[in-house]
Parts: sequence; C-alpha cells; structure tokens
Amino acid sequence: MHTIALLFEASRRDNSSPAMAWMREWSVARQNPFFEVHCFNYDSFLKGHALECEQASQHNLPTILRCHSTSEENYKRLAHDLSLHGYKLITDVSAAFSGKWEYRVVHNPNLSKYLLDRTTVGALVGSCGGEYEPATVYVIRDDNGPLPDFKGEYFIISEHSSSTYEQRVNDFIQEKGNAFTGEAFFELYAPRVYYKGCPVVYRVFYYYGEPFFQSSTEPLREYEDDNSEDRTELARESAQKVPTPPQQIIDAFRDITYNTFYACDFTLIAGGGWVCTRIFDGQMSEVLGCSHEEEFYTAFSQLIATGPKIPAWIWCLTATVRAENVIGEDKRRVHGTRHFRPGTKVFLHPPNWDDRVAAIGIPRYTNKYVRIVMSTHKLENFLLEKVSNPELVAALQHPYGSWPFVRMAQTYVGRGVWDQSDECKQRIEHMISYLTQSTS
Repeated sequence: MHTIALLFEASRRDNSSPAMAWMREWSVARQNPFFEVHCFNYDSFLKGHALECEQASQHNLPTILRCHSTSEENYKRLAHDLSLHGYKLITDVSAAFSGKWEYRVVHNPNLSKYLLDRTTVGALVGSCGGEYEPATVYVIRDDNGPLPDFKGEYFIISEHSSSTYEQRVNDFIQEKGNAFTGEAFFELYAPRVYYKGCPVVYRVFYYYGEPFFQSSTEPLREYEDDNSEDRTELARESAQKVPTPPQQIIDAFRDITYNTFYACDFTLIAGGGWVCTRIFDGQMSEVLGCSHEEEFYTAFSQLIATGPKIPAWIWCLTATVRAENVIGEDKRRVHGTRHFRPGTKVFLHPPNWDDRVAAIGIPRYTNKYVRIVMSTHKLENFLLEKVSNPELVAALQHPYGSWPFVRMAQTYVGRGVWDQSDECKQRIEHMISYLTQSTS
C-alpha cells in the first residue's frame, strides 16, 4: 500500500503536537492509514533555526505540508532540508508559487469577471473624492490575501500621499513577516456578505486542476461552546441555507496553475456577486469550518491513491539512444550516454526548438524509469507510437508534477504534452521528419 507523509506545523511550545490552527486536521489525518503524520518546527525554522522533524520511513517519501503560508525563498530552503530527512514534497518551489495573481490570474481574460479591480502599490489611482464621485477604497494585500482582520490596511486612495502608501505597505509587509508572499498590491475593497456572523466564503481544493472538495466558513458561532454530539449536524443543517458559489466560477479556475494541489477562495460580496479572493498552494490552505476535515482527508487520500485522471493511451514520440556519441570539449566518443546504454528506448516529451528534449527511459543504474533532459542529437530511430503504460502516460501528460508515486524528476523542458488527437499525431509525424534530417 502506498503511503504519503503529512507534515504539520508544530506548536511553538511542543514540536510533537500541531499548532492550534491545525489541531482538528491533525487529529483526523492520524486516523487515516494512508497518511504518515508528523509535526515539524515550522515557526522556528522560518526564523533561522535548524529543521527538527522525525526521519521519514523511507527515502523520497512523497510529502504534503500543512502549514501557514510563507515566501518562495523559505519554501525552497524547507524543501531542501526536508529532503535530507527523507521527505520529497509533491510540489516543487516553482510549481508551488506558479499561481501568482500577476501572471496566472490577473492577466487571464477568462477570469476577469470573477476578480476585483487591482492596482500596483504606489499608483495614484481612484476617484478624486470631490463632489462628483466618492473616494475609492482599496485594501492592501499580497498573493495570499489581506490580513484577516483588516487592521488599518484599507485606504481611501485620494486622501493619502505616495509616502503614506509606502509606509502602509511597509507596515503590511512587516506584520505579515515570514508569511508575506509574492508582492504587495492594492485591490478594490468590496464589503462581504455575512451569515450568522461569518463571511460567506467557500474554499475549493483542486488536484491536477480538478476540483475535488469544498468547504465554507462555519456559520454557527453561537454553538462554539456547545460540546453536544448534535453540533456537527446543526452546522450542516445551517450550512445548507448559506448561498454556494455557482459551478461556473469553480470550473473557471480549473488548470490555472502548474501546481498539482492548489486552493481558491470564493467570496460572496455585497450586490450578490461571487469573486475569487485568494488562490494559493493547497498545502498552505486550511480546510474551512469545523466539520469537514474527515470528508476532506477521505476524499484526498482516495484521489491521490488512484493517481491523476489520464487517458487509456496517448500518441508519443519515441527514439533509441545512439551507439556512439561525442561529448565534452575534448570530443570524447562514448557508448550511449552517461544515463542510458546504447539502443535504450526512450519516450520523449515535445522537443524544444534548441534540440533539447526531456526523455523517459530505463537507465544504466536501475530498472525503474527516470526522466532526464538530453540532446536530440544523441538519439536515432524516431517513431510515432501509442503509449498505454499508466506510469508513462501520467508522466508524459503531467511533466511539471507527476503523480506522487511516479518517482521521476519534474521537467519544464518541452512544448506542451501529447494526447489522442489527430493534430497530435500529425505534429509528431512532422517532428520525425525534421529530427531525422537534423540529427543525421
């Protein structure tokens, strides 16, 4: 049976127990045999201390974090140090932060109707605040969103100078601390709709671009001190009365990032419209509410165990490794390549225009598939084939983040992916003609 590790942010007082925000998730996840659950000293690690965490039960154990957000630099350092303890994050640093608003969301015309207006920090925008129009109110935020309680970080733009902007931005970044992500910018502030004291917010989790679970803020604050067994049922009955985001907005945010596991917050604002107020790495996104954790981890474990949704077969460009290749500045002749023996069959991703290609094959040193980047000039016998091996199909269709149990390096070399279409078949046939001539 496959196992995946869940690493929870530890309490500041005790590294063996989770921070309070993750306590319920931690308690539920420990009951699921699919997960290997540990805590680690996240808070002190971000302050420069050495990582403290139990050693993984196996080398390169696929791992998912459960912790609050942090910067790209900190995530990269954490991924490296966790690897020394045997853990391999299923989301590498480039994918974890590939959902930045600036590049993946704000510039996507299909999503504009689900976003609030935004402006860069320091820009003197908004109405003049004179007799014709009221001043425009903006809130300062980063990729992960504004501060939860809006402590003085909203602005009436026309009433402040650029120096005030800079000061407020600096205050915001300082208060965010190690949780500051991406860049700071102003977003048009729109009052949220509240139900029984809580804003109407739904968090939808996506895995391989497919929405698989959603939960909302808990609308039953008056029951917080009620320990009766009926509390969960009361929460569910009340939650059924809360408006839910339309399927159109949930579908609109499919496949918007290279991240294998991400989450979006959809918020109901005054006037009845739904907007996306947050998109971030799923590892750093809590399950909202207090009665959904068991459903979430059951659905998530089943989804990971079955792997990504892949077709039964795809067209693929294949080749074999040349018997002899010239390498290095001294033009040495070698048999095959450093990784592959002569004649090894490799399955190729769409090659780059610079003749680099990501290739999957069985190397000299193991009997398991590996993925490496190499020159097309070291290959011959280019062919069009149908590939139906699930491991190969998953890797070829998801080069940026393969199924956690496919132990292949991610690759960003290549132009697109293969599929079952006639266009794909014709594309490969043209490539074979070009590669046969250019490598002969």
